[in-house]
Formats: sequence, C-alpha cells, structure tokens
Amino acid sequence: MSTKQKLKMKNTVLGLLLLTAMIAASVSTTIMVNIRDNPNPDDVLHLFKAPMVMATNDTVGAGTAGIVDIYILDDAHSDWTAINDDDSNIYEETDANFEDDEVGTPHEELTGETPYDTDVHIAVVYQFTNDMAYNDSAWQDSRVYAYINTTGLKNDASSVLMSESDWYSGDDADTQRITFYLLDDDGGADDGNALQVAIGQTFTCNVTIWYYA
Repeated sequence: MSTKQKLKMKNTVLGLLLLTAMIAASVSTTIMVNIRDNPNPDDVLHLFKAPMVMATNDTVGAGTAGIVDIYILDDAHSDWTAINDDDSNIYEETDANFEDDEVGTPHEELTGETPYDTDVHIAVVYQFTNDMAYNDSAWQDSRVYAYINTTGLKNDASSVLMSESDWYSGDDADTQRITFYLLDDDGGADDGNALQVAIGQTFTCNVTIWYYA
C-alpha cells in the first residue's frame, strides 16, 4: 500500500471516529434534554411520572403517593425536612386541594399573603411509596426528581431541577416524604436570581415529579 493510500485510509478512519463521537454526543445530549424537560417512560433510564394525588389535611393516605403540601416561604428559611406549619418564615401554605390550612392566619391558603418585592422560596412536599423509592434496604433520594416551571415571577424558573430534603416519615411504614424546594431561578444553592413577585401580580408553578421504576 502506497504512502498516499495509507494517509487517505488514516484520514478516513479519523473521520469515522469523529463522526461516531459526534453521534454519541448528540445521543447523550438528546437523552439529557429529554430527562430535563420531559422524561419519557420508554427511555433507557426508565423514568416514570409520579401520580399527582391531592392530600387532604396533610394526609395522602396509607400506601399512597401524592402531594402532601405546598409552601411559599421567606428567603430566610433553611430547614426543609418536615417543615413545621407554625414556622414564622411561611407566607402561604396549604394542602394540595388548595383548601385552607388548619393552622390559620397568616398563611391559611395559597393566595394573598406573599409580600411583593421580597425574596421567597417555593416548596412541595411529596409522599412516595416503597415501590417507587425504596431499594437495598433504604429510601433512595437518587431515584426521585422534581422539575419546576414558573410564570409571573420577576425571574421565572424554566425546567429547573428542584433541591431535595432528607426523607422523613409518611402516613405509614410503606411511605416516606421528601420536600422538593426551589431557592432561586436556576435551582441549587441560592446563588442565582431571587424569586420575587411584583406588586399586584400573581404567579403560577408547574411541578412534575419523576421516579425510577
């Protein structure tokens, strides 16, 4: 084989390797985008959307998965495991039926109590069953995820992964709860743009919760 033929073959092989690497990167990016924005139960990671059962008076029910509570809290709040309903940092709180909370004022429902131009955090408490999040004799926070989109805030969150608290007790031995919370517009360590609502404005949140099957 001539030197010219060897060089041509070498360039061809290098070209194929680069193409393969580009395809692999593209597939990886596509999978990560699908996980972040709209996980598909049929993808290779086997993520499933958690049921959005609504609690009544902070109770979803024994052996049942669903939203336990929703909170809007002052930026000073930092303890996300089993939030105390009497915590003075809570601006608004309710069960997932959007019914008045039993604690009463100043945060009896998800309307009217969040101050404008003030840094706030958003929290959603979810109860999982052992079929969803229990493995190897322990509850696994790596098996559960929550993504949030907001509209109407000064700095909206777009498909942001929410942070997670430690596990704590649910309605029975087959359930445990975890708090998903958002500190700023990009998630993480409260070092992004603060979450605020303007005077006279309202905002909405769209939260989807996922688990590994």
